[in-house]
Amino acid sequence: TMNRLVLCLPLAAVLMNVIACDTAPKTSDLNLQHLSYRGLQGVLAEATEKKTVLIIDIRPPEDFEQGHIPGAVNIPDPKQFMLSGLNDPRLLNADKVVVYGEDFRRNFADPAAKRLIAMGYSNIFSFPGGWREWQSHNAPPQPAPDAN
Repeated sequence: TMNRLVLCLPLAAVLMNVIACDTAPKTSDLNLQHLSYRGLQGVLAEATEKKTVLIIDIRPPEDFEQGHIPGAVNIPDPKQFMLSGLNDPRLLNADKVVVYGEDFRRNFADPAAKRLIAMGYSNIFSFPGGWREWQSHNAPPQPAPDAN
């Protein structure tokens, strides 16, 4: 019977992990709303005194300091919201939340947005084109090369 107990303990641990994972809130790509650049412009245009849009830049602080979408707040680790629970006033007071990172290739915005959805927040959007797409539409025009 001791051998059976030794064999059953690891199996019980595995089953406990599976059960714990099954009870956690799940989010899938179906829960996630992606914004194109035009869609982001529309969401930003909705921002008024009565309707707030929170823009979260998840890039490292040094990248944020070099440039970001106007009005964005830098939260490089969305786990910070988990630590503060569902009482974070920035999230509670926002009508819509947009999360963005660097670009499509390094799209860390989707997992961060899904984490917020799993925590119970609604109206969460991901802007997968990120800072690079924003910059491509908003970069100052480059001077034309001299014809000489």
